[in-house]
Amino acid sequence: MAYDYHNQCRDLTLKQILHVPFQGWLQDLERATSGLAHSTGTMMKDMVLRGPSTYDALMVYENVAIDYLKNAEGRWGTLRIVYPKLNAWNEDPYYIMNAAWSTKEHREAAEAFLEFLLSEPVQKQSLVHGFRPGNPAVPIKFASSPFVVYEKYGLKIDIPTVCDPPKAEVINNLLASWLRNQRVR
Repeated sequence: MAYDYHNQCRDLTLKQILHVPFQGWLQDLERATSGLAHSTGTMMKDMVLRGPSTYDALMVYENVAIDYLKNAEGRWGTLRIVYPKLNAWNEDPYYIMNAAWSTKEHREAAEAFLEFLLSEPVQKQSLVHGFRPGNPAVPIKFASSPFVVYEKYGLKIDIPTVCDPPKAEVINNLLASWLRNQRVR
């Protein structure tokens, strides 16, 4: 959202997010937001259960929307997935620790587990739950893929513009601003 506010998709700076007009915009956004939970999965489940009596819209991870679309079908009309103009990948890296306490056996086990996670059968199964494969050998576009099946709800194989991740100091300050605004409410 900060990238969208500043109409750019890379090199967001600390100065930009500390700028008073941006901070005011962020506070206004906070005041207009309700129903937050500790998990997007919890919010999506609640939306499927309660529908438009409680929610107008949610911002959730793509895989969460995919996981709940089948259960939401026919409950409250047609749900729509809408991608913002600017997007971000949520990448959870996998680390193999090379620390004093990590033995050769630990590292070998971690490497074997990574190989298992990236194997085609496991990647195909994760696709069923809406995760885009981390293994480029696993296709995303085929008849029973959720990205094809739920295309009618707005799901997209090709994501609109993806922004570069901001520097850690920018992310940390955005989080601090968000938390500070939560306490003021």
